[in-house]
Amino acid sequence: MEWTDLIPLISLPLIALMAGIWKQIQNCKADLAAYKTEVAKDYASIKYLKDVETRIVAHLEKIEDKLDRYANGRRKD
Repeated sequence: MEWTDLIPLISLPLIALMAGIWKQIQNCKADLAAYKTEVAKDYASIKYLKDVETRIVAHLEKIEDKLDRYANGRRKD
């Protein structure tokens, strides 16, 4: 038996191994794509967060003004 006779015996398992690795890589790519899609659904942009912050601060300032008016009114009584 010559060494060239061993090439098919060695190459067939290697090809099967490479095919398995390739399949795992493709599965990982699909999982990553699904994950990216899921993350994008819950992503809040900086612009949106700034808008929410602005609205919250505006409402807090209104509450603060009302409390100040109430406190000033109580002092006069």
